[in-house]
Amino acid sequence: MPAKDFSLTHVVYDDELLSQKILALVTLSPIFIIVAYVALLYSRRQIHTLFMLIGQLVNEGLNNILKQYIKEPRPHGCKHSGYGMPSSHAQFMGYFGGFCILWSLVLGSNVDFISDKKTGNAFIILLSLLVTYSRVELGYHTETQVIVGGILGVCFAAIWSLFISTIVDPHIRNIEELWIAKFFYFRDSKWMQHNLFLFEYESAIQDKTGRKKKS
Repeated sequence: MPAKDFSLTHVVYDDELLSQKILALVTLSPIFIIVAYVALLYSRRQIHTLFMLIGQLVNEGLNNILKQYIKEPRPHGCKHSGYGMPSSHAQFMGYFGGFCILWSLVLGSNVDFISDKKTGNAFIILLSLLVTYSRVELGYHTETQVIVGGILGVCFAAIWSLFISTIVDPHIRNIEELWIAKFFYFRDSKWMQHNLFLFEYESAIQDKTGRKKKS
């Protein structure tokens, strides 16, 4: 059986250039983001985070279908296997960045992890651009492949956001009542008009104070 590289983490770079080392780490950002998804789901149990992850996975599936259909090779000299059009990394970051920005600016989420949304969105845009640039600089994709991937990711983020706001949100209470949602404690906190972390902190302090009074 012929050997095959594990494409998810396989990165080739010039060890003599510091910039290449940095880009080699940056290009692995999608893996770190998936880990963050799982950690966030486990710790927060938010329904909208679950649907964001589902959209991310559907976006990846769409990318694989397009690659097999278009069958455009990677740049000459690239040792990475598989097709290059569109770039999966660029499409991944396009969806992730597009969804996060739409969520913070349009969908009106108040589950804020960064109080300054402008700073958070600027960081996401910068990271997305760096990941996209790294795929070209490291020789895995052409400029056209990453541009197409990025545009597709952003467009799918817009479509998926529209799906959530028009289909999921109107039925969010029914979703919360599903046995599987109750089993895993999935909930919706989008309706809250104040900082969720502050609310949970104050609730914990009040509960602790109440227990002490009872004892």
